[in-house]
Amino acid sequence: MLPTFICVGAAKAGTTTLNNYLDIHPEVGLSLFKEPDFFHNELGVYDGGKPDGPPSSGHYYRGFEWYKNLFRPTPEMKAIGEISTAYIAIQDAPQLIYNHLPNVQIIFCLRDPVARLYSHYWEERKAGRKSPPFDEMVRSNHPRFAYYYYVSSYHLHIKRYLELFPTEKVLITLFDDLRDNPLQYIQEVYNFIGVNHKFTPPNLGVKSNISQKPKSAVFQRLLTWLATARWELTTDYWLYEWMAIFGRWLVRLNSRNLTYPPLPPEIRRSLVYEFKETTKVVESLLQRELTSWKN
Repeated sequence: MLPTFICVGAAKAGTTTLNNYLDIHPEVGLSLFKEPDFFHNELGVYDGGKPDGPPSSGHYYRGFEWYKNLFRPTPEMKAIGEISTAYIAIQDAPQLIYNHLPNVQIIFCLRDPVARLYSHYWEERKAGRKSPPFDEMVRSNHPRFAYYYYVSSYHLHIKRYLELFPTEKVLITLFDDLRDNPLQYIQEVYNFIGVNHKFTPPNLGVKSNISQKPKSAVFQRLLTWLATARWELTTDYWLYEWMAIFGRWLVRLNSRNLTYPPLPPEIRRSLVYEFKETTKVVESLLQRELTSWKN
């Protein structure tokens, strides 16, 4: 059984929580790990790729058989899929997905583009990346800021997917809905992918991916590399799972809660203006006003 749905991102828009809600549904099967990043071949910035590129390298070079082996479908599963947030901004990801899975369903997780961008900056700081102060990155159009900005330019990415996939195969979800009404949010997703939409996940409302700061940035970078290298080190499913559990324990051991400062109002105002085209397109697609995105 090949994947029936793929969530293409965006990062910092609730995809970890969505992953947890999907994973607990008895009729849903997910890839062995979140972010398999199969449908792209760009070199990640952490692997020496261009500074305005995705954090992790793509795995398309491994071949489709490798990708299919990431799934363990069982008879009770009615939908299987994966979440890779890099797909939203990778230029050739829509075409690669379509080439292999032309009937797959596409899920977008979107968030206020300015808030998402700012959270993305702090996420990479959390991962141990050394970056200039945010306001300095904005003024200089730093390569990493350019990447955060591009990811938040949703209208460009949605257009590429809608050129290949019919609208009935595409679901656009909002972070605000996940936060304010998680049951309605996840039941809409369940209904879209064709599983029992009346199922209520027992972990409903549990916060995921809470912002934390590494105690040691060097150790955190090592753990980040190991997270992407696990499949290089073993092809045994159970050993991979134990390595993942041990890795998550080490991450928690090396973390402390992070409270990052609010975005300065003058910077938010300028960025809200720059994202007005993105906001307009998403409003049109959803047929609803996104007031919070424009405040």
